[in-house]
Amino acid sequence: MSGSAENTEVYRKTINCFLGWSRRNVYPPHPNIHTDHYFAQERGFDSAIMSASQVVPHLHEALIELLGEQIFFNQTDVRYKMVNPVGAEGSITIIIIRQSPTKLDLKVNNEQDKLAIVGVATIT
Repeated sequence: MSGSAENTEVYRKTINCFLGWSRRNVYPPHPNIHTDHYFAQERGFDSAIMSASQVVPHLHEALIELLGEQIFFNQTDVRYKMVNPVGAEGSITIIIIRQSPTKLDLKVNNEQDKLAIVGVATIT
């Protein structure tokens, strides 16, 4: 984490994403927007998109790197929501801003640098 003039600490990490199992698959529960590029495009996406369950672990990993295992698992309440998709073969940038000793703002930007996940972590 690096400090700024206002003593606000910012942690930033960029991760390449790859949804290796994206393919045309007609068997249930396929096709869906996470496994089929054509199906996703028919629903208005550029291509298949990452599931939140594949993106959020990177956010948790960044919080563990920043806070340590004990604080993350025993003292941290994390709340977030996904607001934009992350492409199947793109990147994400995790941004954690420490607003105070007990409050961190969480942001994950997608490959177009649009906010994909927004949230807050509170240390109790």
